[in-house]
Amino acid sequence: MGDPAGVGPEIIAAAWSELASDPEFRFVVFGSKSCMKRAAALLNIDAGVTDCDLFDGPEPTDPSVHVISC
Repeated sequence: MGDPAGVGPEIIAAAWSELASDPEFRFVVFGSKSCMKRAAALLNIDAGVTDCDLFDGPEPTDPSVHVISC
């Protein structure tokens, strides 16, 4: 998150809202959980934002945005 090329939290939240219902896609974000929550709220997106462990990864059936804090 926050790539100089412009991939910020708002773009991640918008992409998640379009792809969350597709089981082929799971979002894992390296960054700030609070920043992702703010971005989703700004865009009126009801995104579940949860912590994710780097080694375990997200559950395959959980459509939340998973954040690995760094």
